[in-house]
Amino acid sequence: MEWKAVLELGFEGGVLSVMGRTEGRGQSFVVDSDESSLAGFLSEDDANGLSLKSRSPIFSSLSDAFSFMDEKYPFWVSALPLSLLCDFAEEIENIVSHRNDKSFEIEWREMMDMGLMSKLPIKARKGSKPRCHLLCHGEKEIVAKKLSELIRPHGEISADDIWLPQGFNDIEEAQLGKNFIQNIEHRSALSSWWLEINSPRANTPNWDIASTCTIGGKKGLLLVEAKAHRSELSNEGKRMKKDASENSKKNHARIGNCIKAASQKLTEATNVGFSLSTEEHYQMSNRFAWAYKLTELGYPVILLYLGFIDAEEMSYGKKQNTFKDENEWKKEVEMHSEKIIEDNIWGKSFVVNGNAFIPLVRSVKIDLPVNCGVPPA
Repeated sequence: MEWKAVLELGFEGGVLSVMGRTEGRGQSFVVDSDESSLAGFLSEDDANGLSLKSRSPIFSSLSDAFSFMDEKYPFWVSALPLSLLCDFAEEIENIVSHRNDKSFEIEWREMMDMGLMSKLPIKARKGSKPRCHLLCHGEKEIVAKKLSELIRPHGEISADDIWLPQGFNDIEEAQLGKNFIQNIEHRSALSSWWLEINSPRANTPNWDIASTCTIGGKKGLLLVEAKAHRSELSNEGKRMKKDASENSKKNHARIGNCIKAASQKLTEATNVGFSLSTEEHYQMSNRFAWAYKLTELGYPVILLYLGFIDAEEMSYGKKQNTFKDENEWKKEVEMHSEKIIEDNIWGKSFVVNGNAFIPLVRSVKIDLPVNCGVPPA
């Protein structure tokens, strides 16, 4: 039987641990050793050459395997650098080459290396947020290629473009009216459009990912709203506290007017009925309103609803309803949007204010550890 170390090569408290599975069967095993190299795991087998000595309980799923490891090693929150895999390659005949940085199927250990996950608050270490940072982390050429694959054939991103967040190097989210738009006049126009009173405590919406890009040969913007489970798609309206200040009340009214005006103008430009509102589906409504305003300022825009499918770690602790595949994610977005948009506009290209406006739904799978959002005991 051929065993391959494909799930984990981790180190904790002097104990080296390996998890793996049989090719084609999805069965998992765990072995551990106090050895500082993989030699402790290996044994000679006349028939198969080098093989792993010890094979532990069989698990029916990756989740069960992670749960076993979590119970066995409660402080198991870090991993050996990936580069060490190369040192062991000659010792393990059957080891599977790890996915390289250019793949979307990037696994969580790339975040754990160099303590990347620790740069995020504990509550932000699962779901869509860490995946957005991982998607934007690494060499600019590689990040540009990954982001481009999400929006092709409608747009392209190069290493010369800028994006936020910048992986784990700069974890700040993009606020178009404050820290992302390079044109100062446009940045000011966005803030004054959205906020009547632009005080230090007043904010424009955050974007999970924002990037400059090229759309139809013209410089434009990619705006990403990312989700990893259904409860992140909110139907709620914009809340205002009972004891809200006068400034907050004025800003609340201004935002409502901005969204209503954008809704009317999008309807006129696309011949699709929009009913954007602060009363319900505020989250999606403000996304479309901002996309509209950017076209008014001269930017082509791709508005991307990005689903992170099979977010298995969301089943750890308080279970969330995740998306099992791209079709399930697309159907969820279409059902969500039909409350405020008459037709299915996703994947279609429109001309709004003389600029391209393209709403997209795409998905990607990025694995995280099942217990990634839980602090060590």
